[in-house]
Amino acid sequence: QVYAVAMVQGPYGLMYNKDRIAAPTSWSILWDPKYKGQYSVGNLPNFNVVTVALSLGFTGDAVFNYESLRDDPRVLARLMELAKNSSKVWDGVDDAADLKELPLTAGYGFSIPALQKMGQHWAYARPTEGSIWWVDNWVLSAQLAAQPNLKRIAEDFINFTLSPHYQLDVF
Repeated sequence: QVYAVAMVQGPYGLMYNKDRIAAPTSWSILWDPKYKGQYSVGNLPNFNVVTVALSLGFTGDAVFNYESLRDDPRVLARLMELAKNSSKVWDGVDDAADLKELPLTAGYGFSIPALQKMGQHWAYARPTEGSIWWVDNWVLSAQLAAQPNLKRIAEDFINFTLSPHYQLDVF
């Protein structure tokens, strides 16, 4: 059996610069020719596939059925267009320096405080199709059962990161 402890969580959503455009109502805005080269997405294949699925009207479990989605020519074509028409495909997390000139992006929102310090007014849109929410977890390998000292260190580290102090000051 697999057990995991949720550590942090948040959105991967459709963000927009309120000074540049009205709040988008659909993920489909990323395929509007008007915004070609004027948005950014993360180098996150799983999130981008789900974004494409949502934009095509997939719902429920079908949004996460990667075996089915990867063989769907509509998904593949739209995924290629998403990457090709992006002004930047970022790694890690969205960065204010990359977004400051754009009207919209798909992102975690880590850049929003820095963008606001630059005098820009960014917010999350509420697409009718919904949005993605991620949860990072700590999981211990079964191999640690034979290594009690390493298992104790791993458990102590997890407990430390779950402490109120660490959660409030770091996460």
